[in-house]
Amino acid sequence: MDIWLPYVYHYGVGGAVFVASLVTLIAAGAIRPAEPEDRRLLAAMIGGLALFMAGHALWITLATT
Repeated sequence: MDIWLPYVYHYGVGGAVFVASLVTLIAAGAIRPAEPEDRRLLAAMIGGLALFMAGHALWITLATT
């Protein structure tokens, strides 16, 4: 479990900053979820983070087995 603590910290704290940034952007009107282009941008950002997290988890798993 010790090997996963940095991963949890990295994506826990980083994820909180990511979500806070998205909330700030939406509240400021810089990103409008009602617009199709902005929805695609949000999906790309969230999907990119999820893909990176999955790849990182796979990398840790393969390195420790």
